[in-house]
Amino acid sequence: MESIVGSYDQGYHDLPSLCVEILKSNPGSIARTWLQDETLQWTGTLVAFNASLNGFVKGCRPILGLDGCFLKGKYGGVCLSVLSLDANNGLFPIGVYMCRTECKEIWLDFLAKIEP
Repeated sequence: MESIVGSYDQGYHDLPSLCVEILKSNPGSIARTWLQDETLQWTGTLVAFNASLNGFVKGCRPILGLDGCFLKGKYGGVCLSVLSLDANNGLFPIGVYMCRTECKEIWLDFLAKIEP
């Protein structure tokens, strides 16, 4: 499997460059990875595409749904997501934030970073 999709370690190493590629190919998007200052250990990655941010502002109901799920890979963590409802009552993804743990402070940080 590792020869097909790569290793977990390589994936964490590639996150900053993948965020740069997202920003180059999708101007106006939010894509960023955070590392601890002293240890350079990964603490979180946020991705919100410009089309999703604009779609929410221009065509979705002014309601946000918040959800989180556990990541069950080698390193674990949590994937937090913000979504809304479109005109057909379909789920409309706005952004995702992968981080170590889920708590009120992390949710507030995520929502502050994704605010247009």
